[in-house]
Amino acid sequence: MKRTVRFGFFGLVIAAGLTTAALALDNADGSPAQLRFSPAGTPVDVATLPAGERTTLEQAGIAPSVNFVREATGVRFYTGTSREGSTTCLITGIAFSARPHFGVLVCPSPDFPSAELPIYDYSPRRAALMDPYPHIQYLAGFAADGITGVGVRDEHGDVRWTDVVQNTYASRDVPAGGATAILARGKSGDVVYSQSLGGGTTESQYAGSP
Repeated sequence: MKRTVRFGFFGLVIAAGLTTAALALDNADGSPAQLRFSPAGTPVDVATLPAGERTTLEQAGIAPSVNFVREATGVRFYTGTSREGSTTCLITGIAFSARPHFGVLVCPSPDFPSAELPIYDYSPRRAALMDPYPHIQYLAGFAADGITGVGVRDEHGDVRWTDVVQNTYASRDVPAGGATAILARGKSGDVVYSQSLGGGTTESQYAGSP
């Protein structure tokens, strides 16, 4: 079961009208590829977690034992498991201090990872009333094994790529204007996934920080 909990200093609203299109990830024989998600992480000492962060995990239905994956561009990436132990959970948090801070917590299985969803994007975005495309504040998310880069395509068709490291990606090098799509490429360098970010909005919409 998918469970999403978002905490932090910013309101978070998923922008309406976002569509997702996936390109097939196939084996050499044409059969669907079995995607995996296997980041290396370091266990976080539960005793060092502030009471508020332990409460955050409890409210999200996540076991108190989580793994720290890495920190990049001010964002920390963690993984955990549901209390039932059957679902991998993806957690991000802003690096406010040396202590962990959990901002967005999602347990997306069985949707992720799959050919339809080889990345799980947490990039905060905003769109005003008349903006044809949202503005991405920075790029951040998780990627399946075999995804080597994630990019943002701007309104001119140019793509700014960032490497996937330890099954995560993060970058502040994003278009200053609107973003039309988030792309992912595989080991061959070919684009294997495209998430369109187009369509008009009916009201001002904002996506907040991890």
